[in-house]
Amino acid sequence: MNQISKSKISLIFFLILFSYGIVCHPESAIASETISLGEKESIFSKKIADLAEWFIGLPYKFGGDATTTSEIDNSHLICLIYEEAAKQAAFRFSGYMPMKNLLQNTQEVDPHEIKVGDLIVLQNDHAALIYKFESDSKFFMVYASEKRQKVFSFNSHNEVYNAHWLKNLKGFFRLSKHMLVPAD
Repeated sequence: MNQISKSKISLIFFLILFSYGIVCHPESAIASETISLGEKESIFSKKIADLAEWFIGLPYKFGGDATTTSEIDNSHLICLIYEEAAKQAAFRFSGYMPMKNLLQNTQEVDPHEIKVGDLIVLQNDHAALIYKFESDSKFFMVYASEKRQKVFSFNSHNEVYNAHWLKNLKGFFRLSKHMLVPAD
């Protein structure tokens, strides 16, 4: 079976399981007033990591939206991860928007204060989503690459990170508070 077929089957399987609540165990089904803001934020971070790993290897296509096709572009990837993680954490996220618009709804953060869900942004406004930390100095990012024609993960100890991302770094950014509001 070729890589595209595996990706299509994996995505369809994921969407079916997700729609039945099997993949992401909807914590949002609990009365939202019983979940503290800190707990919601923790659930949001955990779901980002779970969701990001599902998309690795999915084929890239400009304008691709994995909710309707088996391909995805970077802005759809990041917005879909935010949107689905938000639902599971009893938050609301405004849904898909082009990267330019998404970045207008972020705030720059100190590189020493980055956390899961933050974006690393290049001078040309390309961005990768930070989805996992292995240590204080090693974190993982997910990105839908036009050049590689797929969604891939890389980490902060990777040569590409040092040679390309840090060389062209605009900064690290976090969603503005108004982008994630309690669903109540």
